[in-house]
Amino acid sequence: GVYIKAKNEVLAKRLEKFGSILGMLTLLIALAWGIYKDSHLFKQPFGLWWSASTLQLIGTTISYLLAWGMGFPSQPRRTIAIEAGIQNSTLIIALVSNSFSDETQREEVLVPTFIYSIAWFLNTPLTLLVLRMLSRKDALETEGGLEKKTEDGTMLQTDTGINNLSSKLSDLAMLERNISKGEANVSKGEIVELKI
Repeated sequence: GVYIKAKNEVLAKRLEKFGSILGMLTLLIALAWGIYKDSHLFKQPFGLWWSASTLQLIGTTISYLLAWGMGFPSQPRRTIAIEAGIQNSTLIIALVSNSFSDETQREEVLVPTFIYSIAWFLNTPLTLLVLRMLSRKDALETEGGLEKKTEDGTMLQTDTGINNLSSKLSDLAMLERNISKGEANVSKGEIVELKI
């Protein structure tokens, strides 16, 4: 792919589009085959469907909120939400298939995973749509990278997350050096507060 893009960017874009369409068709065929082959899934209780279907949405929401609470900028928050929320159900299928030799037990244990896989086709576009809307909202709020406009139109420099922590630790190290050299205006016993 990289070689083709270096030689002919137009061809690379066409191949990427073709690959995306082919991948989507493959997923839709797999979904149709799975529903046909495992029609017994639709006879499962509502509680099982509800828990398996909402797992991805709950995981994505909690991941996004945790990343927000830790002060990550908007782009990493969305990435963390996608990575943590969209779990690898094929890995679970492989693990369960290799862990249970009895066919009946294996089928019973795999039911929630199969339901999760079916719900994935609805939840993933919904998740990506919500994250896209958050992305556009963030893009409207920020202008020029880390600059942000206030209500009166003045520009403020925002400092969030890891960059803020790194800046504060750097300030603390500089203060410590200055104190040890006797260059800081801190009297003995005075408490220096560095808000993080």
